[in-house]
Amino acid sequence: QVVAIMGPQSSGKSTLLNHVFGVRFDEMNADLGRSQTTKGVWLSRAASGGDDAAVPTLVMDLEGTDGRERGEDDTAFEKQTALFAMAAADVLLVNMWCNDIGREVASGKPLLKTIFQVNLKVFNPKKTTLLFVIRDKSRTPLEMLEANLREDLDRIWTAMKKPEKHADAAFDAFFTLKFVALSHYEHAHEKFVEDAEALRERFSLPPSDPRSLRPSGDDGRAAVPAAGLVVSWREAWRAVKENRDLDLPAHNVMVATVRCEEIARERLACVASDREIAHLSAAVASGPGPRGIAETLTGLTRSALEKYDEDAGYFDATVRNAKRRELASRLVLALRKIVAKHLTHVKEAVARDAKDAIRARRTRAEDSRTTSGFAALAAAASAEARAKWRDAIADAVPNDGDDGDDESGGAKTASGAAVDADVDESDADAAAAAATWSRVAAVATAELERELAAIVSAERKTRVDEDVRAIERVMERHVAADVSSLLDDAPADAWAKLEKILLAAAKKYVGVVSRTLAGFELDATELAALTTAMAKRVHETVDARVRDAASPTCVVESMKTAFSRVFSKDTKGLPKTWRANDDVAAANARARREAVRVLGLLAVCRLPAWRGDVAAGHVAAVSDMSDMSDIGASPTRRGGDPAAWFAPRAEALDAASQDVVDAALSGFAATAGSDVVDESGGEKANLVTNDVAASDSRAGATDDDDDDGFPGEWPGAKDEDVMLSPAQCKRAWKKFESEIAYAVSQALNAVEAAARGGSPSAPAWMIALLIVCGFDEMMWLLRHPFSATLLLAVFLFGRALYNNLDVEAAMKMGVIPGLVFLSTKIIPTAIVVLKRLMDEGNNAPIAVADAAGKAKVETDPGGGGSPGERPESRVGRVHVSGDGARRRVAVAEESQYAQLVS
Repeated sequence: QVVAIMGPQSSGKSTLLNHVFGVRFDEMNADLGRSQTTKGVWLSRAASGGDDAAVPTLVMDLEGTDGRERGEDDTAFEKQTALFAMAAADVLLVNMWCNDIGREVASGKPLLKTIFQVNLKVFNPKKTTLLFVIRDKSRTPLEMLEANLREDLDRIWTAMKKPEKHADAAFDAFFTLKFVALSHYEHAHEKFVEDAEALRERFSLPPSDPRSLRPSGDDGRAAVPAAGLVVSWREAWRAVKENRDLDLPAHNVMVATVRCEEIARERLACVASDREIAHLSAAVASGPGPRGIAETLTGLTRSALEKYDEDAGYFDATVRNAKRRELASRLVLALRKIVAKHLTHVKEAVARDAKDAIRARRTRAEDSRTTSGFAALAAAASAEARAKWRDAIADAVPNDGDDGDDESGGAKTASGAAVDADVDESDADAAAAAATWSRVAAVATAELERELAAIVSAERKTRVDEDVRAIERVMERHVAADVSSLLDDAPADAWAKLEKILLAAAKKYVGVVSRTLAGFELDATELAALTTAMAKRVHETVDARVRDAASPTCVVESMKTAFSRVFSKDTKGLPKTWRANDDVAAANARARREAVRVLGLLAVCRLPAWRGDVAAGHVAAVSDMSDMSDIGASPTRRGGDPAAWFAPRAEALDAASQDVVDAALSGFAATAGSDVVDESGGEKANLVTNDVAASDSRAGATDDDDDDGFPGEWPGAKDEDVMLSPAQCKRAWKKFESEIAYAVSQALNAVEAAARGGSPSAPAWMIALLIVCGFDEMMWLLRHPFSATLLLAVFLFGRALYNNLDVEAAMKMGVIPGLVFLSTKIIPTAIVVLKRLMDEGNNAPIAVADAAGKAKVETDPGGGGSPGERPESRVGRVHVSGDGARRRVAVAEESQYAQLVS
């Protein structure tokens, strides 16, 4: 069995155990004064006294409670040892003076309440015997003392908070109460010894004896065997040490804590209800507050802390200073809302000013044509904004510390001295408050920096996008013009020249982008992305323009242009005049072959492909160059060859593929010269009819129809490179031939007219018959010259109107559409003709002679026109000579009519 004892220091616990169990614990030497003797927990085995049947007993001597050596603040250890003894011992002796019964603290009731409560919470308690040893008994009967103690224990058990599982448990379920009274050790020493012997005998009595103090387990033995005591006590002590319920403060500390907390709440409430706080709160609700907010808040904070120091000056210094720091932090938390709202309004104004400053500087820079970069402008505007912000922080954020951080916006006020110079902890309190205010300023400053960064980033993006877009517009205009001009001529090496245009434009405009964006101080990744995008945009522009030229509508126009260049113009590029001996069929064949060449040229795209996989890395290398003007000058030295952006074409494969396309399309021109004009004046060959019929037969074939050897797709060409499929080429050729048929027919008519030499087309008998039948009308006209003149004028006006309306071209649309079209143009055209006749009548051409010579007027006869030219379209030619200089002026038929009218 295990027996332990607890009680006040120097109450004779060790002396009692030595006399009862025959152990040798150290006892206090009264001659040396009353002081602590037992420290910690001591263990000894009780003497058997020669009785082999005696139960082995371990005696545990605990350090006394309420000792002056530990003081009133260090009460945790006595609670821990008392709880450990209750958990480990079978019998717990509670040693107390007889005169202390009925007292609250001296009798140890607070300690008993604590260990009762924690014992139920931490352990699964066994039933323990509580033996109250009443020392130095008096005349008060033991029964009365027992009744007082039982009443106190019942009150403690009822009032304490118990775990839910033991909420209804009775005191007797966990404890067996025993009482014993001992005589005075000094005044009745012999009687004390007898009482101690009698107490020893009660530990030897069997459990069935009502006076026995032995455990009530099996055979009166303890539940834990001796071999398991080490483990059991080790775990019990660990549980006791880890429990925080035993670490209760001293009484004066608890009083100081409660009272200082009350004082702090009062000071905080006074500050919150202050008129100046209400005024500031109302002011910052809708805009920035007045100047001097930091000074106002610092004065309120200092006043509150001084009042706190005055009211709490008599309480425990440690608790008082801790609560003072807590009050300072609470004041900051209560007042920072005002500062935060004020800084929010200031931040908005500063950010707005910064944005306006960046835009204003940009406008001034553009107006003055300065070379200042955007990064410098943004840095200057941001620096001004930060300077304004620092002033605002200094004016709004209090700082009672002497080590405020200017970089984070901390403001140093004139009241940087400690609130209470007589207290050493005041500097620490002010530092804590300053750190809190510094955090408020740091948070607001971080928000401003984020907003400034967002403004600069957004403005930079806008500026970059505008500049890049402007460069793109210039690039698109110039590149489109170069490509269109080249495709209009359609030379044989058009693709090689297009590649040169592509590479030159990529080199040029990537350099322009890099130089333009140099002032933005973009990182390598951003600059690489923008320059890559520009190079890609150049490629897209060239490719789009080429594909536009290869559209079915445009390719027909290009073929007509090529056809006209060969068929309708001479070697000098002037309009061709057809003569009687000209070979229209041969010219038609040459022109058709030229049109076929243009069609084959635009059937498949031969541009270098965009290399998206290496473009970014290439432009990143280019972006590191300080001089972008020599990109591509030396690929091995600079790494800036513009060809690196584009996949090189296999020239041999392109040439072979082009030969296949040309061979397939050459059949379109095969029938061009099959029929010719008979030189001996025989019947005219039907070139137009034969060509159109051949075109219809080829265009009517499907893509899968290869009876004529025409492919269904272009061999060796990628799908993305095909601009005109074979089927589209057939349709384009059919449309082309239908549109050139009129030009070929006109050429044939011109050659035929030239062969006739201008002779009248009507036979002689028809002319004689017209004279005989129309003799009366002719005489009527001669007798009525005014009517004849009027009819002639109407006839000439009708012919002029006919020529200006271009009736033949309108009738090609069909009879009904042609008439509708002419009806909409007849009135405006008549007005134009009349106005022109009036102008020509007032300014009739006359022979002009200058001071150095004379004028000779020659009128070309009717047969002097070009072969095939309509008679009504022939013009007179006026040659003016003077000083050896000659001028030719074409006069329209309407001018002749104007002369006649004059």
